[in-house]
Amino acid sequence: YLLFTISGIIKKTKKNLSKEKITGLQTITILSSEIRKFFSLFWDIPCISMVPEEFLTIHIDNIDDLRIDICNFFKTCDSLRFSGEGITVESANKIIEDAKSVLQKVKENIS
Repeated sequence: YLLFTISGIIKKTKKNLSKEKITGLQTITILSSEIRKFFSLFWDIPCISMVPEEFLTIHIDNIDDLRIDICNFFKTCDSLRFSGEGITVESANKIIEDAKSVLQKVKENIS
């Protein structure tokens, strides 16, 4: 259920970005926040306020490579969000694709 819900949030965010209902910054902010909430619920660990490097310290079986991917995803989000520069639609779409990739790896880990 959680994977289905977060996948729907990603699709809706992508649709809103393509229709120019939200900006690149809003896209990245939404995805970063919602995916942190997802991991908080999924792992029952408070991930919402974690910095990217803290994801490397999570001790859960079978997620070694996934921790690195998650950390890199949030590092990219944070560097774009806090750079002070405008975020292009292309950059936002790249984050969307990265989010999908991370979630696909989560699905593969639980299969």
